[in-house]
Amino acid sequence: MLKLVRFCVNNPKKTIFFFIILTILWGYKASSVTMDSDIFNIIPKDENSTESSAYLIMGLETKNNQNLYTIEGLEALYKVISNISEFDEVLSSHSIFSIQTPNTGENGRLITSSPLPLGLYPKNNIELETFTKNVVNNPFLENTLICNDGKLINTIFTTIKTTENKDSFLSRIQKATKPLENYYNVSFAGDLILGERANFYLEKDFITLLIGALFIMLVIFFFSFRARRAIFLPIALVLVGVIWALGLMGLLGFKITVVSCVVPALVLTIGNSYTIHVINELFRNSHENSFSKDWISKAVLHINNTIIIASLTTVVGFLSLLFTNQGIMKEFAISISFGILSVAILSLFLLPAIFSLLNKPSDLHSHKANKGKTVTLLGHLGFIVTKHYKLFLLLSVIFISISILILPKLRVGSDYYNYFPKNDLIIQENLELFKKNGGINLLHITLTSDTAEYFTSNEGLKLLDKLDTYFISNTSIYSIDSMITYYKKINLIRYNNYELPTNRGLLQLLKRQFANLSSSDNIFSNSNFISSNGDEVTFYLRIYNTVHNSVISEPDFVAFLQPLKDDINKITNNDVSLKVGGPAYLGNTVTSILLKDQKTTLIISFILVFIISCLYFKSFYYGIMSILPLISAVTFNFTMMILLRIPLDVTTMMVSSVAIGVGIDDAIHLLIQFKKQKRKFPNNINRVMYNTYRITGRPILLTTLSIVSGMLVLILANFVPIKYFGVLVAFSLSGALFGTLFFLPSMLVMLYKILHFCKKIS
Repeated sequence: MLKLVRFCVNNPKKTIFFFIILTILWGYKASSVTMDSDIFNIIPKDENSTESSAYLIMGLETKNNQNLYTIEGLEALYKVISNISEFDEVLSSHSIFSIQTPNTGENGRLITSSPLPLGLYPKNNIELETFTKNVVNNPFLENTLICNDGKLINTIFTTIKTTENKDSFLSRIQKATKPLENYYNVSFAGDLILGERANFYLEKDFITLLIGALFIMLVIFFFSFRARRAIFLPIALVLVGVIWALGLMGLLGFKITVVSCVVPALVLTIGNSYTIHVINELFRNSHENSFSKDWISKAVLHINNTIIIASLTTVVGFLSLLFTNQGIMKEFAISISFGILSVAILSLFLLPAIFSLLNKPSDLHSHKANKGKTVTLLGHLGFIVTKHYKLFLLLSVIFISISILILPKLRVGSDYYNYFPKNDLIIQENLELFKKNGGINLLHITLTSDTAEYFTSNEGLKLLDKLDTYFISNTSIYSIDSMITYYKKINLIRYNNYELPTNRGLLQLLKRQFANLSSSDNIFSNSNFISSNGDEVTFYLRIYNTVHNSVISEPDFVAFLQPLKDDINKITNNDVSLKVGGPAYLGNTVTSILLKDQKTTLIISFILVFIISCLYFKSFYYGIMSILPLISAVTFNFTMMILLRIPLDVTTMMVSSVAIGVGIDDAIHLLIQFKKQKRKFPNNINRVMYNTYRITGRPILLTTLSIVSGMLVLILANFVPIKYFGVLVAFSLSGALFGTLFFLPSMLVMLYKILHFCKKIS
């Protein structure tokens, strides 16, 4: 290590050139990084799902109490749908013009057709009357293309899952629908709407957070060191670290997501702590009378162990996220870990090389680092903590105990509409249209029998009929799509009776009509209602909070699901197996996944940083001591989440890993100096603590202030979870600082006194 540092110091131009070449190469790869604005990629994917498309819903409501069905309005709608259907992003469209459903034809026979022949729009009053009758009174269109008690007409476009230019696509959609504004109030909803807004805010947040973090760093370094080199060099180094991190993302094909968009800000703020430690040590040692640059190498060697162990523990904290279930969390962990290691390497080798080309820091800067007001005050704080260690220990234990007691009040949330600013009119329109459509929570109830063709037998059909009747009676279920539901709807159209017929011949007719309906080109044809051998059926339920007229929340879903499963098992007498799935189930069971991931990452990160500390100090005792401040960091985090009613979600879950990985750095720095001072003054704990605080207190305070200030910049973000993330990391690291300056020293003093007391009586 010494030889490598000396090489960099003695060959600064070669060293700088080498790092410039590396940065250019990483910068080239960084230029290929793109945005991924799909906020639903944080939901675990159904392993059986092959879905590669998305939906865009266009809703039309009456304007100024006009008639919803007019010749002019329907003609305009037909032409707009035809126009949009030609877009490259649109795979298919389902509208009231083209939808194929069972209808009564001539002589009362049952046929499958659209509201008008050839799927056209009405051109005269007679056709308008026929069209309106076939649409309004059609049970197959209810709660799908005709919603909100007939006051809303939907057109559903099947689109590609993602598009590189969502903004352009939606702009063309809005331009194409301009002719409809003369007749209807037009609104949109769908994945691409959310994706476009997410993309807009991602780009905005990415730039805002980067600039904000840079500004905060400049202010902190200016007031901390009052030297130009101590302001611009660290900023330059961490910016290089950001480029390297983005370069790795480009090399590995990672994209900037709602999670990884904070990577640059985190690299800036966390990486700055390493540059602060190195610069502080360089200033402290610059008073040495040396004509060579050897004092730089010695200063770096004084601090290199701290930087190495701090960066390792920080990386370990982030890499614990590799054990989560979300792919974007793993990508974030790898990207931020590489960025942190990059800044650590730059601080240990590039920073000394640049320093060797500059003039020696003035005696004023050296004096400030060794005997300044902050240093003196922190030394006195060490005396105070040593004298009143019992009080600080008691306060720490009380706070931690209270935090543990209130932990069950922690909320878990996954309402992705809350990710966006409340004043975003597009998102509010999107949500409002979904509400009028009966929500967006799609639940799949799949029943499987051990007997082939069971669900096509009379016994199986009767069982499905009972389930359908039960689902209809459940007020939280807005609509039902299933084989048995369609049988009954066909029977309603043909015989004006919504029930499963008992006549064998009629049942066979309904089966044939259902087969035709499923195979035709319509919105129902892709639904897998029944398996090919008749041993498995699926009900597709749209659930909704009818009490509050809103999308069902996660707590409401959990309260809804278990009674539903119990009732289904009771109706089926447990003769068939039950499987629950679908977007609603996956989205609303993120709670259990998040809680499991949170426990896993906490345990793994605690264990790994403990092992690293034990190996570094070669002491189980110091390993235990090093993780004490992490207890206060984690409890600070959860306490603030409970007090501020911040839910645990995919972004706030990362806070504990950050708190553990970063929070332990200051504890290790303090323990390293504590051991040195203890060897010098083995029988004087007051002197040990005074010197420990004087030497380590200032960099500990500055690094925490730097990171906390940088994290608070995230408040400027538009995504609400990113705001939460910034606030919680700031509180967590404040908790780690409290633990490092009060809890840990109090425990060290207490154990020191106990040990000396035992020696006396022995």
